Amino acid sequence: MMKKIVAVVSLFALFGGLSLPAVAADTPDEQYVLELPADSPITTATYGISANGIGEFPTNINYLFGKKSDGNQIGVSKITSVGFCISLADSACAGASVVQYKAQLGICATSDSTDCISEITIKGQDGSNLAISATESFPGSRSGDFTGDAKAGLPSGGATPLITVPGLPHSGGNKYLVVVSAEGYRLPNNSKFDPANIKAAIYAVRVEQAGNSVPGVQSTINWYDKLDLGLPGWTNPTVACPIYSSSECAKPYPLPLNSQFGFKLRLSNPVKGWLHGRMDGVTSDISVDSSGNQVISIQGNPIVVPSAYGWTKKAEAIKSIADYYDKMKKPIGGNGFGCTNDPNAGRSTNGCAPEFWISFLRHLRADQESMDEFLAWMPQLKDKASKAPTIWRWETMGSNGANDNCYRNSSNLSGFVTTNATQYLSGPPVFNKVEESLDYKVAAPHYLPDGKEFLGSYNLVINAQVARCLYGFTDAPIQATVSVTSADGQARVATTSLVERGGWLKLSANGFTFSNPTVKVKLTQTAATPTPSPSASATPTPIAAPAAAKKSSITCVKGKTSKKVTAVNPKCPTGYKKE
Repeated sequence: MMKKIVAVVSLFALFGGLSLPAVAADTPDEQYVLELPADSPITTATYGISANGIGEFPTNINYLFGKKSDGNQIGVSKITSVGFCISLADSACAGASVVQYKAQLGICATSDSTDCISEITIKGQDGSNLAISATESFPGSRSGDFTGDAKAGLPSGGATPLITVPGLPHSGGNKYLVVVSAEGYRLPNNSKFDPANIKAAIYAVRVEQAGNSVPGVQSTINWYDKLDLGLPGWTNPTVACPIYSSSECAKPYPLPLNSQFGFKLRLSNPVKGWLHGRMDGVTSDISVDSSGNQVISIQGNPIVVPSAYGWTKKAEAIKSIADYYDKMKKPIGGNGFGCTNDPNAGRSTNGCAPEFWISFLRHLRADQESMDEFLAWMPQLKDKASKAPTIWRWETMGSNGANDNCYRNSSNLSGFVTTNATQYLSGPPVFNKVEESLDYKVAAPHYLPDGKEFLGSYNLVINAQVARCLYGFTDAPIQATVSVTSADGQARVATTSLVERGGWLKLSANGFTFSNPTVKVKLTQTAATPTPSPSASATPTPIAAPAAAKKSSITCVKGKTSKKVTAVNPKCPTGYKKE
């Protein structure tokens, strides 16, 4: 069947494990798995939600594929062939109208290597740099690995670094996965790929034999109608694996919260300057090296982020859930189960068109629609998190309607937003012109899995000049007040601060409760005192010089001699008398 060219190919949603399962008490939250609904095969219509803190696990594969067509007009030309490649020179990619990729970046082999991790730094609780061994990778080569092309802005897709940190043990050992995934595409008539979307994460792991807990991964990639990329199926996995092979699983464990993790990326194709992530105490920078490569440096501490999962039968759904899904034309953006009466069953990504799914599981994103959906589920889930894993993660983000011209320059970082909220909007804070404030929405369960009240944090680091450009301020000093208000307009108790130092505006709000507050930062500037224009009435009168004293004259005589003396106070010389 012919298909139209699209700008971005949405391939699939990765299943990192999936329910409200019973999890052993000693199982870390990092290993929580959401199972399928109880009945199998699925016959009961259900709704499901996976609010996993917006992307805990990366995609486990590399791929590079090309789409050839009968022309280069997006939305008009027809696809004639699709094929996977191991380089741009492959027949499937050479001459392709659209080329798309996902690549996991490795450690730079040389000092001039690009599109790789150039440096990894880990600090202990005392702030000292810890020794790192970076000689391993996991899981090694994969069938989708490919060779990149720096001139075209295409990174290579290869193995994931597995580092050992003897001085920083965790409950599963002392190994950590450094996962950096880049994905992007090249559109018709372009010689270079668009800037990549980058997702980066660090996991504390222990590599174990998977046994039957992780379904085998196919050794070959076979894709056209079914989009079969060798992903694991829904065979009820019992552990979560950020990265896995057909026989081994890098099982995740809690990250040490009081230690700082970070690394540098060297990229041939610069990314935009706004980032968002899951960490605290962030220090970051974007610069350009002597070869013109972009260098991104990020360091920070892991944080705890609550996640929420669940299922409900459609017939028993509470009103907020039923009302939300009634507004949707069809369930998109998730995984469907229990396909019935679909004439094209087996030809779509999930084996069934969305309108024919009996049940579907929604994977939430960092947008307003997902936030509304999350809030609709909170009463069903008792406003309580299913788990609260540790996360260290950052990724590039869109402008969310902000003025692109203010942060288009890639030579420096424009801003970095971090929060421990389950849901947030992936973009710079919105400038509220009416209230002259920066508004940022967040949402999370009110309670942690152990029943304790969850306290939120929100941090923004923004280039001071970018802030002035985005929100129309002058070079005068910026003052701010930070407040947190709930959806009903009630103020939430929080510790807030804002400072401008070293060219950066840093603000934070901490200790507020959920579930749907808005962080509001009101920025103000003290107007410069103008120099008044002089007026006739205001012109000061010059000080007059003192008037000259009046002089007088006298005649003085001595014998037959006489003299006339003129002075203010004339006096006769010695020996003379006044006549």
